[in-house]
Amino acid sequence: MAVTLEERKKAFAAIDKDGSGIISFNEWYNHFKDLPTAGEMTEDELFSMFCAYDKTRSKVGIDLEEYIELMKDVYDPHPKA
Repeated sequence: MAVTLEERKKAFAAIDKDGSGIISFNEWYNHFKDLPTAGEMTEDELFSMFCAYDKTRSKVGIDLEEYIELMKDVYDPHPKA
């Protein structure tokens, strides 16, 4: 089942607790630390994952565009040609 753009925006907003439009590492960490699939990840592992998705690094965080791209990697790993 495809995840809609609206659903991705809602998911982004749920992580972006301060509503800044940028997911900070603190927000990222707090979101993932309690998830069963990520609960065993160390802070360093979560930071490495965060940095991998923060493509521009100019604002030190993941913006909506970067988040949508990472969600494509998660939910659409093999797009149809």
